[in-house]
Order: sequence, then structure tokens, then C-alpha cells
Amino acid sequence: MKTFIKLLLLAAVALPSWVTTAAQEAPSLIVQTEYDATGVICNGTTTNQYVPVYSSNGYFTSYYSNIASQWIYPSDYFVGIFNGVPSGSTIKINKISFHASTSPIPNNILNETVQVRIGEVATTTKTIADVTAMNNNRTVMGDPVFSGKLSSCCSGQTMTITLNTPYEYTGENNLIIDIYVGEIGNALCSWYGVNSATNGSSCYYYRGALTGDNFNRASFLPKMTVDYSYTKWESPETIDFGGVKNENTKTLQAKIVNPTEESLTAKMTATSPFGVNPASPEELTIPAKENDTNGEASFNLTFSPAQSISYSGTLNL
Repeated sequence: MKTFIKLLLLAAVALPSWVTTAAQEAPSLIVQTEYDATGVICNGTTTNQYVPVYSSNGYFTSYYSNIASQWIYPSDYFVGIFNGVPSGSTIKINKISFHASTSPIPNNILNETVQVRIGEVATTTKTIADVTAMNNNRTVMGDPVFSGKLSSCCSGQTMTITLNTPYEYTGENNLIIDIYVGEIGNALCSWYGVNSATNGSSCYYYRGALTGDNFNRASFLPKMTVDYSYTKWESPETIDFGGVKNENTKTLQAKIVNPTEESLTAKMTATSPFGVNPASPEELTIPAKENDTNGEASFNLTFSPAQSISYSGTLNL
């Protein structure tokens, strides 16, 4: 049996039909497509001065130092915003935004350099021991997913932190977020959110020149907008590579699925700047269906534009 496929590659890929004999189930090409989405959790109007970023109460003119806030979002808080994500898919959190009731966010906060860490925990509350050991907890959480000045993140009443490293999250465990600020001046700022059912869902720590070390627990969870992406396998009519910067390469994972009871072979070529990886293999072997499990073989489709123009091309299998 011979089976052929010819794909038109634009910035989108048009998928044609397989040529097969009558009454024969056709092989299929599926591609791992990426989607972007946004959701909001803890969308309340309760306010708090200490989480997600600590601000003084306006009474002290001295500087605070070693300021940190941590809080835990239960995993079920994300169910509503991740309901379009296929089961078992990994979610990449790309941006997290927090919303101040104070407008604009004070300069004493904007001018500070912060570190943001994200992790996963089994508990939903912080104990006094957890708060006391906050610095150790921060180390356990690993490297920051963001480090930089908040002035690059804030506009009006919104603080949007674009993660230097997207955080991969399955939604199965509770999400803990830690924001550390070296020191901050007299800055009054409040943040929107909700009160959780139990005390200790959030905590904060600071060292004051006049007050010494301060460890506190709270029942507040800040309102957070989550910008995330996820992937799923599908056979769409077109596949859009989207915008790709010059001299960069975007890669899409692809598979040929074989529902027949005989193995298939394929040769692949693509017109530049589209490509196949591994590049121009002599042949790709797709095993036959076995024990009700379809055979499949994987490869990558690539797009490497050299100019800021629209591209089209052809992939031949």
C-alpha cells in the first residue's frame, strides 16, 4: 500500500487528505498546537497592605529590610480558568498580574528590585514555624522565575510580572508564590483580593529599624490574573506558526498516526524557511496498529524566517 500527503505551509499549515484505497481507514497527521489563555482568581474587593508586596502603614519614616510575602492558592481555585485545558496537559504560566486599590502604585515600591519564586505544596496554610523559616523556604523553592525592578512591571493600578522563566504547572498541587524585596521606604499601598477560610493562607515578614523582626500570618489571598499557555494534539484544518522573530526558529511537534495493520514509510521534504527535523530523513517508519493501539512516529516541523514578511511553502510526505 502507498499513502501520500502534501501540506501547504503558510504562516499556517493547510492539511490535505490522505490518498487511500476504498474502505480503508486513513492515517492521520496530528500536531501539538499551542494556545494562549487568561484567567482571574480571587477576584474580590477586600484589600490588604502586605500581600503580594509589603507596604508600610505610613507611620514609619525609617526603611524596612528583608521584606517578603508568601501565599498559597489551593489547586481548586484554578479549575475555572483551566477548564479548557486537556487532562494531563502541562500549563506554562507566563505572566502573573496583581491589582492595587491605590492609584498609582507608589514610587517607593516601583523603584525596588524584587525576586519572585513559584512552587507547589501539599498544605494550604502557613504555620508560625513556616513564617519564621521563610528565608529557608525561599531557598527550597529554587531559583527566581523573575528578578528585576517593579517599575518595569507596573502601569496604573496593575503590577504585571512577566516571568523570566515560565512556570510549568499541572494544576494538581497547591501553588505557592514568594515575593522578596530587599528594602522599601515609606509607601502606602493596598491590594485587592479575598479573605480565605483559614488564617495562614498567606504570611509576611519584615525587619524594621525601629521594630526588629516581625513575623505575621494572614487569611488574605491577592487577586491574580494568570496569562498562560498550553498545548494539545489535534488535526486542525490549518496550523498557524504565529509571529516568529527574524533569525529565530519555532518548532511544532508532529506525529503520523497509523490505524492500519501494516507499517508505513514516509519521506519528507519542505521548502525554506520551513523544515522537517530530523532534516530530510531517508525515511520515517510508522509502525502498524497492534493490539488495538495505533502505530505512530514523531517528527518536528520548523519555521525559521529571515525577514519580517509572510511566508508560504510546501511540506511533502
